[in-house]
Amino acid sequence: MRPFKFRLERVLDVRQETEEQAKRAYTDARLKRMEMESQIGDLRRRRAALYVQGVDDVTALALRDQMINALELEERECIILLEQLEIDEGQCLLTWVEARREAEVVSKLKEKAKSEWVIEASREEQRELDEWAVMRRVA
Repeated sequence: MRPFKFRLERVLDVRQETEEQAKRAYTDARLKRMEMESQIGDLRRRRAALYVQGVDDVTALALRDQMINALELEERECIILLEQLEIDEGQCLLTWVEARREAEVVSKLKEKAKSEWVIEASREEQRELDEWAVMRRVA
């Protein structure tokens, strides 16, 4: 019996590779979002530390207020970037899910073809055994 060969093996390989690329893109997007969340948390902690910091004179107070305002501005910019990163992460997740679904379709086709091949191989083997048994009786 000839060995099992799936006609769509190259398609399966391409779809599995596409799935892996989509998965890597999703994990990268997720990591970027998490890093931005961490950066926003750091900015908030720095700003909170400035609020509790004591000041001795008006100049130090003005400087502290400038630093707080700069941190608030940077935090707002980071929040805008975070929103975009969340959108990108969601799109990457959808792409990955779709790529995984497409790969699974071809994989199931391969499993079905393999099971049909096994059944056909069994039948062929049984035919050969039956033929051998008939030849033995004749001889």
